[in-house]
Amino acid sequence: MDIRDLQCIRELAQHGNFGRASESLGLTQPALTRRVQALEGELGVSLFDRNPKGVKLTPFGEVVVQRAAELLRGVANVKVELDRLRGLEFGHVSLGAGPVVAQTIVGEAIGELIKRRPGIRVSAYVGSVDELAAWLRSGKTELLISDVTALAKDNDVEIVSRFEHVGYFFCRPGHPLLKQRTPSFRQILSYPIATVHLPPAIVARLEELRGDPCVPAVECDSYPVLKTVVASSDAVSIASRYAIFEELRSGRLVELRTEEPAAVTALGVARLKRVPSPAAEELAKELSERARKVLEWSAKASPAARTTAPGSPSPSRRRTG
Repeated sequence: MDIRDLQCIRELAQHGNFGRASESLGLTQPALTRRVQALEGELGVSLFDRNPKGVKLTPFGEVVVQRAAELLRGVANVKVELDRLRGLEFGHVSLGAGPVVAQTIVGEAIGELIKRRPGIRVSAYVGSVDELAAWLRSGKTELLISDVTALAKDNDVEIVSRFEHVGYFFCRPGHPLLKQRTPSFRQILSYPIATVHLPPAIVARLEELRGDPCVPAVECDSYPVLKTVVASSDAVSIASRYAIFEELRSGRLVELRTEEPAAVTALGVARLKRVPSPAAEELAKELSERARKVLEWSAKASPAARTTAPGSPSPSRRRTG
């Protein structure tokens, strides 16, 4: 028994005549007759009483037609829901994000998504690179945005977008390191380091620059906490410029000038290689666009004076009048 069989039984019951039912279904009368006879044989009961004027449902036929109507309504509802889902009238997407990008890129991207698609629900989780990968593979999240350097090697993961993500050292105003125009990495790393849980590649780079094992004095995946630690001590941390924009603009924190960035990673949006939900596709687009804007801003921003928010047009490009 399939959906077409149920449609045939329903139409025959409504019309009470093989000729009119076959015309409604777009079948020949013999083809409809064969379908009904085959279904009766499969079920082992007669669904219709035949007479010269047409057909009438048997008690067995009445049960089948009743259930057929329920099933066909269910199929129609599934199609309607899929159409609504494709049109993003509703949907749910779960996202994993690293702590650095969560405070700026993720919030702005989700805001844009729900502004355009208010029926979509979003669940967002913040964690370390290892946690994000585990959540993605377990199905807890459908997308992640973080350092995708290691994930790019995995055959089951699709990198939706990928950007160069540059981190710089920053400290409090009046820090002893600011007495030097361009302190060396070794000098910087002689002070306590306060960071998020760093990817292994960055840890290895810091140890290479320092010349010995580099154990952070503070590890915390809350960036507001880290910024407070740095602002109130001689600790030094690493961040993208967009992540400390407000602190740089207010003078609460200062970027240390160095010959090269503190760290360069691959920030990206990733998902498992399978058909994504429409909501996940839309959020991936918003995340990628927001990341592109803020990272372009970070690359062009002057360390000395930054007054335009990440992702906004520069003052020279703003329309006037």
